[in-house]
This record gives sequence, C-alpha cells and structure tokens, in this order.
Amino acid sequence: LRCAATEQYERLRAHSSLWNGTSTVDLVAPILGSPLCSPEMERRRQLVLLRTGQQRAPEATRLLAKASEDNLNPAFWRGD
Repeated sequence: LRCAATEQYERLRAHSSLWNGTSTVDLVAPILGSPLCSPEMERRRQLVLLRTGQQRAPEATRLLAKASEDNLNPAFWRGD
C-alpha cells in the first residue's frame, strides 16, 4: 500500500520529475527496495540526481537493467 500510494502521489504532483526538483529523491527512496516499485520511480530518482550533478551517469539498477513493459530502454541504463 505504501508503495502504491507513494507512486501515485509522485505522479499526481507532476507528470515529470523535472517539475518536482530534488524532493522526488527523498520521496521515492523508501520504496525502491519494494518488489512492487515500478521502474518509473527509479528513473525519476536517477534523472533528478543526474540533472543536479549528484550522479555522473545512468546506473543499471535491478529495476532498469532488464527490459519490461514498464522499462523499454534498458540499454541506456546499462550504458550499451
């Protein structure tokens, strides 16, 4: 329930993490370990970190390393 509520709140705040700033990082961090967490939340987190210079390059985490219906560009995250 926590994961679903957090994800929906994040989506409703703005359609893109670009508009939420760094608050996205703190909001989604607690749910990233959940097996129900979507790749979208990890992408949002990483994109904020990349944009703010807190991360140097995309990272292929477990949510982003493999292709799925919710993750269509794993090669980008793996650096292929």
